[in-house]
Amino acid sequence: MAINFLAAIMATMPPVVWAADGAAGPVARPGGAAGPLTTFFPLIAFGLIFYFLLFRPQQKTQKERVKMLSSVKRSDKVLTAGGIYGTVVNVKGDILDVKLAENVKVEIHRSYIAKVLPSLTNGSAASAGSGAS
Repeated sequence: MAINFLAAIMATMPPVVWAADGAAGPVARPGGAAGPLTTFFPLIAFGLIFYFLLFRPQQKTQKERVKMLSSVKRSDKVLTAGGIYGTVVNVKGDILDVKLAENVKVEIHRSYIAKVLPSLTNGSAASAGSGAS
């Protein structure tokens, strides 16, 4: 019974190669140690996945937004981050004067522009934003 128990334990343990010359201690098996590339491959793969699926698209979106904000000029129809439609009447660096209605102008920072609306020849920005036809 004791021999069967020991055999079962030995079967679950990884095999150890002992030196043939009787030296004490196990000898490393050929091909048993994993190389640094094999060890770090999953980390490198996850890094590449994160770069191509998260960081790169975010950088592209950020570049498009910076380009859009830098191209804001007088008489552009804009949508602010607060959801207000207006027309740019003056540009002073990063400060924009936006006309919301007759005799209603506000100064906003350029970064609060959510979207520059396309020029409309027939209609107003408010009717285009509401989705009504």
